[in-house]
Amino acid sequence: MKFPLFSYLVRLLTFSLIVFSYPIPSLAAGSAKLTVALSDNPITVGNQFKATVNADITGFTAGSVEFQVNYDSTKLDYQSSDDSSSAFPDTFSTVATNGSVFFGRSTNFSGATGGVKVIGLNFKSKSAGTVKISLSRAAIYELRTGITESLYTSGATV
Repeated sequence: MKFPLFSYLVRLLTFSLIVFSYPIPSLAAGSAKLTVALSDNPITVGNQFKATVNADITGFTAGSVEFQVNYDSTKLDYQSSDDSSSAFPDTFSTVATNGSVFFGRSTNFSGATGGVKVIGLNFKSKSAGTVKISLSRAAIYELRTGITESLYTSGATV
């Protein structure tokens, strides 16, 4: 005599043991903050100055970062970037438009954690006045899983 219910329960139990025996990757309880720091303040009209994008990464190891730098193009000219001593030395995307520059940066295989430099930005002041350099469209991705971590951004006023 066959017991279809018993056979079904055995198969369900076997399936459940197989599926739930594999480890589920845990989400990191990390956070990150991107900030902009200025080399000189106040800035003299006509002079070049450097703004540095820094990251403070807590609770996980970052593998890559994306962000957009926004500025008033009537008062500033974006000149170039400087990735010397950056924790994210590899560029996978840089798109400059009038008033913004989008960056995609990645680490070597070791990742980045703690307080680190992301990139230096060279600007030239075109006219007098106050202008904000801000960050938007920002994401930091965990090195091994690619999970996007929570992110806070802040800008700087020139």
